[in-house]
Amino acid sequence: MEHIFQGTLDRDEFFALMAESASNGISIPSGTVLKDGDEYYVVGYNDWFSHNGNESIGDHSNVIKLESENIYTENDMVENWGEMVWPNSMEKGDVCYYQGSYYIAPNAINIYTKPPGGWIKIDK
Repeated sequence: MEHIFQGTLDRDEFFALMAESASNGISIPSGTVLKDGDEYYVVGYNDWFSHNGNESIGDHSNVIKLESENIYTENDMVENWGEMVWPNSMEKGDVCYYQGSYYIAPNAINIYTKPPGGWIKIDK
């Protein structure tokens, strides 16, 4: 997965931004990829990170951990009653590449939901 996300914001940069902030937190755009050690996260719909003493990016509730090693594509879709659908429901953290962009599932997504609806576009 690492080769996909060039220009991620790593742990040190994230906490440096927090330390430099004069307010009670920072805003990081939804879809931004964050790296903490060997783990990758994507900022969800809530882009506000408050100063709460967390020592790990993953401790923040508004990030989605990239857990899936598999990246679904349009080629994985199957026909179901004349409509192209995902072969199975997506779980939170699943990634797909759809019409030229990467997306992450912020929660469970049914087989009929194609990006951008219900998905978060990954800014890479």
